[in-house]
Amino acid sequence: GKGETVGIVGESGSGKSVTSYAVMRILDRAGRIADGAITFSGIDVRNASENEVRDLRGREISMVFQNPRAALNPIRKVGKQIELINYSLRGIPEDRVRYHVCWGSWNGPHTTDIALRDLVDQIYQIKAGCFVIEGGNPRHEHEWKVWGEKKPPAGKIIATGVISHSTNVVEHPELVAERIVRLAKLIGRESVMATTDCGFAQGPFYRRVHPSIMWAKLESMAEGARIASKELWA
Repeated sequence: GKGETVGIVGESGSGKSVTSYAVMRILDRAGRIADGAITFSGIDVRNASENEVRDLRGREISMVFQNPRAALNPIRKVGKQIELINYSLRGIPEDRVRYHVCWGSWNGPHTTDIALRDLVDQIYQIKAGCFVIEGGNPRHEHEWKVWGEKKPPAGKIIATGVISHSTNVVEHPELVAERIVRLAKLIGRESVMATTDCGFAQGPFYRRVHPSIMWAKLESMAEGARIASKELWA
C-alpha cells in the first residue's frame, strides 16, 4: 500500500533483479513475462504501450541496479559510501536488514583482497542487524579470529560463510560444525548464523557449481549446524 516499504530478499541468482526488470519492462531479449499481472496506480504495466511505460520509468518507478561498479564509486571515500548506504536504508528497521560483504565470487587467487581486520570497523557502521561475510574459503577462513578482537555491537549477528560457493569440494559436516562453534565461543551462540560465502549463482543463467553439488553443500551445512547446535546448547 501507499507509504509502505517492501523488501525482496533472496540469495544471488534467486531472481530479485529479474523481478525488478520485469516490473520496469526492461528484461533483455532472453527473458519474458510468462504469466501474471503488473499493476501500478491502475495501469496494466505488462500490457501498456512502450510510451506509457516510458512515462513511468524514472518518474514513478525507478531502480538502483545491482552493479558494484555503479554502486560503489572508488573516487568517493569509504565514509561517504557508508553514508549513502545508510541513507538508502532509512526507515527500515535494522533487524530486517542483512548486509553482505565479500571479496568477489570468481575462482582466482584473491591475493589482493583487503584484510577483514581493516574493514570491520567500517562494516559495523552500516545500519544492519546482520552482517553476511565470507569465512569458508582458504583465503579468508583464518579471519574468524578477527571477530574475537573486534566483537560485533550488542544485538548484531555475524552470518559467517561455512561453505564455499565456488568450489566443487563438499565440506564435511564436522568441519562446518567446527567453523560455527569456534565463532560462537568468541561472540556468543546467539550472535552466529551459518551461511554460504556468497550466492551459488550470480545471475539467472550463470552458476558456479552444478545444482547437485549446491544441494550437497547445503545438506552438509544443515547437518553441520545440527551438530554445532547440540554442542552449543548441550
